[in-house]
Amino acid sequence: MDRRIDRMSGHVIVCGWGRVGRSCVQYLVGLGKQIVVIDRDPARLKDLEYPNVVGDVTRFDTRPRR
Repeated sequence: MDRRIDRMSGHVIVCGWGRVGRSCVQYLVGLGKQIVVIDRDPARLKDLEYPNVVGDVTRFDTRPRR
């Protein structure tokens, strides 16, 4: 997953995988955009088919695990 995210450019970062985040992703994928989802709750991201990062979007150091 980390390598997949590292190779991306021009992608959209969606902050949160709740009701609004899911709706945004549907719209963006419909436009053909590449997305990465960030959420603090690993349970929300379990089994997510989109590239994702577990972390706090308010922290500058949130990034894919190495």
